[in-house]
Amino acid sequence: MEKIKKAAIKKKDGSVYTGKQHSDIINWDLGGICEKDTIQGFITNKNRFVNRKEAAIIAFNAKQINHLEEDQILMSEEIWLYGNYSYNKEQGYFETFLKKD
Repeated sequence: MEKIKKAAIKKKDGSVYTGKQHSDIINWDLGGICEKDTIQGFITNKNRFVNRKEAAIIAFNAKQINHLEEDQILMSEEIWLYGNYSYNKEQGYFETFLKKD
């Protein structure tokens, strides 16, 4: 099953930068990633870049978040702050607690 792994920003030249949250990536400002024409999204465990809207659907289907509203976009905090996931640079978001049914 596809899951959200890392927050990501994709530049117009196709390069992608990842981190725990988008603000971290923006603060690093590697090579002008704060330029206009960048897309904020996420990298999945299948190494696919997806926009925030598609990421919300993937995260909901993977039970990384517990709600999905019409036209919702995913915020990284929904996974690591409010969810059962932690983050490290190598693994990305990983489950840390047993989910309660």
